[in-house]
Amino acid sequence: MEDRDRPPIIVRQYRPGDREAVRSLAVACADPDAVAPCLADHLPLVADMLISYYTDMAPDTLWVADAGTAGVVGYLAGGLRPQARQWAVAVRILPRVVLRAIAGGAVFRCPVRSMIRAGWATWRNALEAQRPIHDRYPAHFHIGVSAPHRGGGVGRALVEQFTEQAVRSGAGGICVSVYAQNAGARAFFSALGYREIGRYETHLVGRTGTIRKRVLILGRPVTAPGAPPEERWTG
Repeated sequence: MEDRDRPPIIVRQYRPGDREAVRSLAVACADPDAVAPCLADHLPLVADMLISYYTDMAPDTLWVADAGTAGVVGYLAGGLRPQARQWAVAVRILPRVVLRAIAGGAVFRCPVRSMIRAGWATWRNALEAQRPIHDRYPAHFHIGVSAPHRGGGVGRALVEQFTEQAVRSGAGGICVSVYAQNAGARAFFSALGYREIGRYETHLVGRTGTIRKRVLILGRPVTAPGAPPEERWTG
């Protein structure tokens, strides 16, 4: 389909009716190594870990790219208070996921000890890397765009919309994490003014053992006031 035949895409705030579309897109855009093979038949649990904080507890900073009849083709899940997210994941989301994993039998198919060790190592490494920068870069986000719509300005429009929201909130900076090996993501954020401000190592459980990857924390100061449009057209 040529670009002129595509319906216009609107970046707007998340609505409750978008929940399943955003959850599916979050799983589809996730790093395959981050989804343990034993969870392949339990993707709702993966979605809970990836996105339920934003859909259920912080919907005001969740943005979607709406392509009309084609549905949601991109999302940006943002946050303005990193400590609030860390607390919610540890106290509310993770226990709920564990209980569902037990009830659904997933916990009996997974190398639980290896996953706990990998998760603990990643959490510890990320916390140590992020603690010194949270005061200067309190806003954060992660983003996903469906493959057919990448490269057309959807990701940029989502980031710009959240940036305006972060500026209005008084945040002095925004940070985002990418894998060091993801050259495309690094180039995308570099073009938007993001620079490396930290790094850490993540541990993932794969089919043949623990996978270690370097994560770069990219940051951008935001000090100029922004306009508060309700919607942004991308095409």
